Amino acid sequence: DLTILSYEDENILLKAHNVNFKVEGIVLNKKTINKKIPFSYHKYFLNCDSLYYGDNAFYTIKSNQLSATKNGLNLKYFQLKPKYSRRDFVQKIPKEKDLYSIFAEEISLNNMAWGFKKDTFFFKTQSVAIHQMNATIFRSKIPEDDLSKKELYNNLLRNLNADIKVDTLQIKNSFLTYEEGKTFENEPGKLIFSDFNMFVQDIESGLNKSKLPDVKIKVNCNFMKKSPLKIDWSFNVLDKTEGVKINGSIFKVDAKELEIFTKPYINIKINGALEEVYFDFVGNDLINKGDFSLKYDDLKVVIYKGNKRVEKNKFLSAIGNLIVKDDSNKELKTVKIEVKRNQEKSFYNFLWISIADGLKQILI
Repeated sequence: DLTILSYEDENILLKAHNVNFKVEGIVLNKKTINKKIPFSYHKYFLNCDSLYYGDNAFYTIKSNQLSATKNGLNLKYFQLKPKYSRRDFVQKIPKEKDLYSIFAEEISLNNMAWGFKKDTFFFKTQSVAIHQMNATIFRSKIPEDDLSKKELYNNLLRNLNADIKVDTLQIKNSFLTYEEGKTFENEPGKLIFSDFNMFVQDIESGLNKSKLPDVKIKVNCNFMKKSPLKIDWSFNVLDKTEGVKINGSIFKVDAKELEIFTKPYINIKINGALEEVYFDFVGNDLINKGDFSLKYDDLKVVIYKGNKRVEKNKFLSAIGNLIVKDDSNKELKTVKIEVKRNQEKSFYNFLWISIADGLKQILI
């Protein structure tokens, strides 16, 4: 057994039970002693029945079983758990920040290599597979907005100060929930993605690279447990315009389930059915353009007054429902969208305001 305690307060930083560790082919000499890892080895084997890591301000990490060799890693029943309740977390952060809770039945990495080349850390693996993950992302709107620029994934990977390469990443048979709340007196709004499967190719950092293949992402899942959703998404890490292509489709959506986003972003609530939705966007760090298509049935809109979005604007709602055709006559309506990116917001905000612009053009 191994336990590491904090020198200041004796809190447990790391704990492992029933540890078995073996290293073969160890070399320690004048050449290796000056490296980041001061010895070389031929191979190693590590196994333990349980692992706990607590040296983080907000989270603990647990795994029921860990096994690792020079070429691979396997974790069973992995957990990333918050140290604080949602209320306490909000009191401890000066600006808006997501709170994560993640459980995965199994995480496996194959054909793995890691270490240091001079002073640069490298990590490479042929595949990462995450099985039956259940993840919740919670964001409270109580703290102040974080107005710093949110970099897109191109930039984040391009400027990573490490040599990272993951040939494929798979998330299989998983469940993802996003929750957003303005107060703790009311239930937060929820977006649920079930039967979630994601396949990503060619994740690689840009350090010392002059050419890289596009990162390609495919997502298949059910939105709100019943609406089939597909997304194809790609970008190139070395593209300094932060170019991105994303297209997708979703079918048979109960429109009122979008209220968590339609209400704050376009000041309306929609009731009815979105039978078919398609989008095909091309964007960069500044702007997003493309096609948005919608087939809908029996729609009604509620328009709200002002930024608080509490009181209904009965007059505009009545006018809106006169203007909005309650169905698309079984036709697919298509519009061109063009939106500017708010660089203080994430990529997902950028995607949503693009979809919201399409909805607004067709429905209002």
